Amino acid sequence: MGPKAEMEALMKQDKQLATVWLAVALWFAMFVFPSAATASVRAVVVSGIGGNAEFAAAFTQQTDDIAQALRTITRTDDDVHLLQDAQATREGILNAISDVVKDAQQSQGTEDEVTTFVLVLVGHGNVNREGYQYNVPGPDLSVTDLVSALAPLPMDEQLVVASTSASGALLTPLKQPGRTLITATKSAGELNAVRFSEYFAEALATDAADVDRNELLTVREAFTFANTATQDYFEEQKLLASEHARLAGANSNAFTLATLGALKEARNNPVVAGLLTERSALEADFYALRARKAQFNETDYYQQLEAVLIQIAQLQGRIDQAVNANTGAE
Repeated sequence: MGPKAEMEALMKQDKQLATVWLAVALWFAMFVFPSAATASVRAVVVSGIGGNAEFAAAFTQQTDDIAQALRTITRTDDDVHLLQDAQATREGILNAISDVVKDAQQSQGTEDEVTTFVLVLVGHGNVNREGYQYNVPGPDLSVTDLVSALAPLPMDEQLVVASTSASGALLTPLKQPGRTLITATKSAGELNAVRFSEYFAEALATDAADVDRNELLTVREAFTFANTATQDYFEEQKLLASEHARLAGANSNAFTLATLGALKEARNNPVVAGLLTERSALEADFYALRARKAQFNETDYYQQLEAVLIQIAQLQGRIDQAVNANTGAE
């Protein structure tokens, strides 16, 4: 049973709890996400070789937009490694990932521990006898390179987005507990240049994909928007779809990719950051209580759940006030 279903059960348990539902429904409908302001995120975003001027320009713009969006959830802009043109080589990519691994290992157990990693590959891909190859200047980046480079990452939360042709070939070799994986194709056999990255970048650069309007864009929201737009394109053009994106991993609803709107503007506000830290603690209480549900009788369980939800609703009101004060909104 998800958080929304839990609240519906609360309403059935006691009609007075309807006020709790009304207070938190809009914000809480997609409750399962980490606090973007408290996560320590590192990202590597790569624009592969275009092959012609049109693709090169498109890949550059898309990775610019993706990197800028990711910087709304990092502590500093330098936490996002953006590799384009001459920097986007096999060696450059492996070095960037290695730097993140070292940073994450050194930060373990500290207040600044790196908890989240994001890798985004935009461009062209193909397969040969050795498997998937990501096309970059000079030697291509192979699936073996990727598996080896990502293996030492200590973070529990990881996202790999491979928005290239033939990227479906990565679904099995990159599968790992705690890792969410997006590929623009369902298999190695879909070899045409993909459109998915265009719509994925749009999802991160605008608020169009934020379906619950909580100003926090999740992996699931971004994927759903990009996948739907891609398939709509082929239908509108009356073309047989040559790409079918895939999303693997159990954490897509709980993985924040970007903050939007007023929350984005307030990212450097220490008051908002402190309140979001408080909200993370309450979220932890919520999930801890759910995990111990079998230890309570039904009445006690819902009474305790009600208390946590009320605290969350009240705290969200304080967050909204702080954000509005920061942006000058009424």
